[in-house]
Amino acid sequence: EERRAFLQSKAAPGFEIGNIDRKDGPQTIESMYEEYLYIPIMIESVVQAEREGYQAVITGCAGDPGLDGARELVRIPVTGPGESGMILANMLGYRFSVLTILDSVVRSTAELAHRVGVSQKLASVKAIGVPVLEVRKGEQSTYDALKRAAVEAVEKDHADVLVMGCASLSFYSDWLQAEMKLP
Repeated sequence: EERRAFLQSKAAPGFEIGNIDRKDGPQTIESMYEEYLYIPIMIESVVQAEREGYQAVITGCAGDPGLDGARELVRIPVTGPGESGMILANMLGYRFSVLTILDSVVRSTAELAHRVGVSQKLASVKAIGVPVLEVRKGEQSTYDALKRAAVEAVEKDHADVLVMGCASLSFYSDWLQAEMKLP
């Protein structure tokens, strides 16, 4: 519900955001193994969403696991936050950095940029060293770690756009954008 409410606050007037909440599968996705566990559950949820009349689906992980497979099975648009964020960053600036949770997802995030076709503008992928369940607590220490990574991405890697490389990090994006003064 927290994610649905957040997305609803960002949606254009007249758009209603729904949620298919599954309790099975991994509680978080912090590794390739957990991505693979998530894929069948996510694909089932996408098919269910189409059956229930949803007009589009946004998947729940910025690693976009299984996105291509889900798109094969339904007629409605299916998008992932990782691909969408990187494509938008590609349009907004010259170089972008992805801020993510742990070192265990840095490689797969860089590979996603390659698959999406924007790796030439990828300045860096920065892990903040905070697992997803800690990110969700909304602690100041998480924001501080995120800001440190953002400052390093801008100052050392010359990024002019930042992408949240974990859907749960999106809850911090408004604060970070206001403080850093860049998209």
